[in-house]
Amino acid sequence: MAILIIACGNPLRGDDGVGWEIARMLLDSRGAGVGEVGCEIVAVHQLTPELAELVSEAETVIFIDAAVGAQPGEVCVRVIDAAPEFVPEFSHSLGPAELVAIARDVFARVPRRAFLLCVGADTIAYSEGLSSVAQQAVPLAVEKIGEIFSESLLPHFGTASNGTSGVETPDRPGLCRA
Repeated sequence: MAILIIACGNPLRGDDGVGWEIARMLLDSRGAGVGEVGCEIVAVHQLTPELAELVSEAETVIFIDAAVGAQPGEVCVRVIDAAPEFVPEFSHSLGPAELVAIARDVFARVPRRAFLLCVGADTIAYSEGLSSVAQQAVPLAVEKIGEIFSESLLPHFGTASNGTSGVETPDRPGLCRA
């Protein structure tokens, strides 16, 4: 498959379900060009080792998750590299880099590109539905996914309206705190 989108979160924990809402919007409207390329969208409560096979089969992977501690409603994208030497101690704490590392170590293949798109969470209390801030961020998140699809982020990491990159890179840390 060309692109794999993994939306992670819990829709019964307020803004933690923002990934699922973005995935739903992409599926319902075929937004961001999803219908135009080979794309699979998966919504999960947490990242698990079983996802490594799908990750290994994709050219591009986009992980979507809420970011606790980030500015509520802030949408950011960062490049993900495989964790250097991954030795799992407990599978309930896998992040995107660890999942890409499992794909590398078990299937001997990693995606050419991997990204984490995160949306700053306002609340992750037990509740159904997103806060108004997170709900307002969903269309922007879909737009950023569209930028990844169109490869506008890939060669030069894109440029925001203020002239700064919208993607965290090793030389520009801190744009996305997840």
